[in-house]
Amino acid sequence: IDGYELAAQFRSLKPKLPIVCVSGFTPGSELERHYDVFLRKPFDARRLGECVDRMLRDRRARARDA
Repeated sequence: IDGYELAAQFRSLKPKLPIVCVSGFTPGSELERHYDVFLRKPFDARRLGECVDRMLRDRRARARDA
């Protein structure tokens, strides 16, 4: 099973679960739309923290708007 298939399985079980894709490859638009955040390797702790913060802010905003 690859990361895309794993993300699809998680989405089917928990549609609101935020998913971060971590890869050394450059994402294409088809790939990016399946993840909340695409984090390209290599990255540092600051970048990871920024991605997590963004996901949490987006999730809170969606919860308020619902």
